[in-house]
Amino acid sequence: EEIKTKKEIAIGIRRWIENHPDLDQLPSEMKIAREYKVSRMTARRAVKILKDEGLVYSKNQKTLIVDRR
Repeated sequence: EEIKTKKEIAIGIRRWIENHPDLDQLPSEMKIAREYKVSRMTARRAVKILKDEGLVYSKNQKTLIVDRR
């Protein structure tokens, strides 16, 4: 099984966000890590890519998706 990089995971999460316009929150880092079969740190780094792009932000220990309307 291929190892996913943080960039590949970020692309996957971005696609997931695009396909679920009604959702306003990402799953937890642990859930993302399990889904992609990577460490939590790798999942965290993938989410950081999306934060740096302005697609998501953190508030009250949750990762929220920027309003896309």
